[in-house]
Amino acid sequence: MGDQRRNHGRDCDGSDALGESPQVKMEDEIKIGDRVQIFLDTKTWGSDGWFDGRVVRIDPYTKHRSFYWVELDDDSAALLGKGTKLISVLNPRNIRKP
Repeated sequence: MGDQRRNHGRDCDGSDALGESPQVKMEDEIKIGDRVQIFLDTKTWGSDGWFDGRVVRIDPYTKHRSFYWVELDDDSAALLGKGTKLISVLNPRNIRKP
């Protein structure tokens, strides 16, 4: 009766059906000093969009996630208008290399 498998075509190690890991690839790894863009939402920050900055610190949170501390560029901080320059990002969907 139906598909009783729990992994639904995925290997037990977390890779997808093609054997590729959903984790960030080494060439995409974010390091201290990297220029990045972070996504901020209107609900929390009053402005919605991607803001430019530089990673100044990385604090491990779990085996696969870290807090990325990003210092916003002066232009991005002015657009945000909150007087905040240092922002931590945990969700990997909200940080990217430009």
